[in-house]
Amino acid sequence: MMVKHIAERVLSFCSEHMPLVLMYALLALSPLFFLPITADFFEINKQVLIVGVAMLCVVLWAVQSLVRQAVRFTISPLTVPTLLYVAVLLLSTFFGSTYPYEVIMGRGLVVFGLATGVLVVPSLLKSIQAKTYLYVVSGSGVVLSIIGVLEAFGFGLSNLLNVLLKIQLPEKGGFNPAGSVLAGALFLFPLLVANGVELIKAKQKKDRIIFGSFLGILILGFAAHMYVMLPGKPAEAVFTPLAVSWSIAVDTFKNTRTALVGVGPESYSVAFTQFRPLSLNAAPYWNILFTIGRTEFLHILPTMGLVGGLAWLFLMINMLRTSFPMREEFRPLSIITGILVLEQFFFISNTAQLAVLFGTVTLITVMLKKAKDDRIADIVLHLFAIRILSPGTIDRVEQHPASRILALILSLLVLGGVGVSGYFIARAYYADMLLYQSLQAAQKNDGKKTYELQGKVVNLAPLSDRYRRAFASTNFLIAENIADNPSATEQDKNTIPQLIQQAIREAKAATELDGRKTLNWQTLATIYRALINVAQGADQWAIAAYVRAIQTDPTNPMLRLDLGGVYVSTQNYEQAIRLFQQAAELKPDWPNAHFNLANAYKMKGEKQLAIDALRQTWNLLPVGSAERTTVEGQIAQLEKQKTVTPQPTVQQETKPKSTTAPQKTTKTVPEGEIRLPSDLGLPSENPPATTPKE
Repeated sequence: MMVKHIAERVLSFCSEHMPLVLMYALLALSPLFFLPITADFFEINKQVLIVGVAMLCVVLWAVQSLVRQAVRFTISPLTVPTLLYVAVLLLSTFFGSTYPYEVIMGRGLVVFGLATGVLVVPSLLKSIQAKTYLYVVSGSGVVLSIIGVLEAFGFGLSNLLNVLLKIQLPEKGGFNPAGSVLAGALFLFPLLVANGVELIKAKQKKDRIIFGSFLGILILGFAAHMYVMLPGKPAEAVFTPLAVSWSIAVDTFKNTRTALVGVGPESYSVAFTQFRPLSLNAAPYWNILFTIGRTEFLHILPTMGLVGGLAWLFLMINMLRTSFPMREEFRPLSIITGILVLEQFFFISNTAQLAVLFGTVTLITVMLKKAKDDRIADIVLHLFAIRILSPGTIDRVEQHPASRILALILSLLVLGGVGVSGYFIARAYYADMLLYQSLQAAQKNDGKKTYELQGKVVNLAPLSDRYRRAFASTNFLIAENIADNPSATEQDKNTIPQLIQQAIREAKAATELDGRKTLNWQTLATIYRALINVAQGADQWAIAAYVRAIQTDPTNPMLRLDLGGVYVSTQNYEQAIRLFQQAAELKPDWPNAHFNLANAYKMKGEKQLAIDALRQTWNLLPVGSAERTTVEGQIAQLEKQKTVTPQPTVQQETKPKSTTAPQKTTKTVPEGEIRLPSDLGLPSENPPATTPKE
C-alpha cells in the first residue's frame, strides 16, 4: 500500500508541476531555439519544440486522469474559438490543399500544438505567479537582445557558429535565433512595454532595479533589431506590398471554394502566383516569390478563406476578452497578449510570436481559474453523463467504476495517439535532417552521398513535393556533371539515362502532388528544355510544362521569356517573338525581354524590327555599362546589314551578360537513350496569346 501511495504522489506531482516547467520552457526557448542539423535551422525546430511540449502535456493529462480515475478538463472563453479555428484549419487543409503533408508538418503543426496547450494546460495547472512569468520571458528577451546587439556590430553568434561548424549563417545582423530579425523585434516590443509599465508601477527598490535593467537591455536590443532592418542593411525588411496582398486576398473570393476555405494553409505562394497583380512587375522586387501575406489576416484570407478569417478574428477577440479588463495580478500577461494580438494586424505572425501569445493567454486562463472567474469551469466526463463544476470542486461520483473505466480507455487512446503522432513527426524531422546532410554533401561535391541521402528523404516523406523537386534537380545535376566529365568511366556514363529518367519521374511526381505550384512545373520544364538536343520530343514536353507554369503564374514575364527560348531553339521564331513580346508587355522596363525579342527578329531576318528592339534595350540599360556598349555594337552591325538580306541562321537564345545565362544542356548524352513519359498530356490550349490585364 505504501508503494502505491508513493507512486500516486509522484505521479500527482509530475502531472501538476511538470506542466508549469514545460510552459516556462516553451516561453523561454521558442524565440531562441534553433538547431543547425536540419535544412531549416529555425522553423522546423521551433515547430517540433512546440509540438513536443504539447505532447508531454497531453501525456501528463492522461496520467492525471488515471490518477484521479476520472476524465476532467477545464473550459474557458478560449475553448470554443480554439476548437473552431483548428476545425477550419483541417477543413482548409483537406478541401483547399492537394495533399495535406506540407500543412500538417508546417503551420498546421504549430496550430495543433498550441491549441492542445490552450485546451489541456488549464486542466493541469493550479496557479502561476505573474512576476515569475515576466522574469522568464524577459530573460529570453535579454538573451535575444544581447545576440542582436552583437550581431549588429559584426561579432555575434553567427560568426562563432560559422567558424566552429563550417556553415554559412548570415553575419553582420542578418542572423537571428527567432527565425528572422523581424520576428525578434516583434517578440521584444511587448516585453519592452510590459517591463516599462512594471517599472512605473513597482513599489520595491529591488523590483525597480530588476525591471529597469530588463528595460534598458530590451531597448538596446530592439533598437539593434530595427537598425539592421533599415534599407541597405543586411536584414533589410522586404514585405509583400499591402496593396498586392489585399488584391490577392480579394481575387481568391472569385471562386466559391477558395472564397470559403482558401487555397490551403501552407499554399500562399499558390495564391500569390495565380493572382498577383500586373503592377507588381514595376516594383524592384518583381521577381521575388512571396510565400507569406503582408499581415496575418491578409495571409489567412487567401489560404484559409473567409471561414478561416472569421474563425481567426473570433479567436483573437476572445484572447483579448480573456486578457481584459486588465487585472493587477496578471497585468504583464495582459499587456503582452494585447500587443501580440495587435501586431498580427500589421505584420505576419511567426512561430516564436505565436508560441508566446498562446502560452501567455493559456496562463491567464489558469490565473482566472484560481480566482474562480465565472467564465471558467471544469467538465467531468462520466460514462453516461457530463458534469460541469466550478474550478476546484470535487466531484463525489468521480470514483464510480464506470468513470474509472472511461478514464482508462480515453487515457490509453490519448497515449496511443501521441505515440503514433510522435512517430510520424519524428520521421518527418529525420527527413529534414537527411536533407541538410545531403546539402552539405553537395557543397563538398560528393554526388553519390547527396543522391543516396535525398533518396532516403523521398522515401521518408513521399508526399512532399518540395523533397521530390529537390531530388529531381539533384538527379539531373549529377547526370550533367558526369556528362561534362572527360574522365568519367563507361559505367558512370551508363547511369546518365537512368539519372535523367529519375529526374523526370521525380519532377513529374512533384507536379502530381501539387500541380498548382509554379516551381514544380518550372523544374520539370527546365529538365525537358536541357534535353531538347538529345531526346526526341523533349521540346514539346518542355513547351507543355512551361505552358502549365504560365497558367499557374500568368503575370510572370520570366516564364514567357523561358518558353520563348525553347521556341528559338526549335527555330519557331514566330512563336518566340510572340512570347518575347508578351514578356516585354508584362514588364516594359526589362532589358532582357527586349534583347531576346531583338535576337528573334534578327534570326527571322527582320533587321529593322531587331534594331528597334535593340534600341529599346539600349535605353533601359545603365549608362556606361558594358552591356550598353555591346548593344550599341550590335545596332551598328545591323544598320550596315540592312541593305543585304541574308538567309536566317540558327542561333541559340542570347541574353545580355547582366542577366541569367542560358540553360545548360547535356550534349554528351547519346541521342535516343532518354525515354520520355507518355502520360503527361499536352495542354489543350496554346501558350497564352495575350498578357493579363490589371
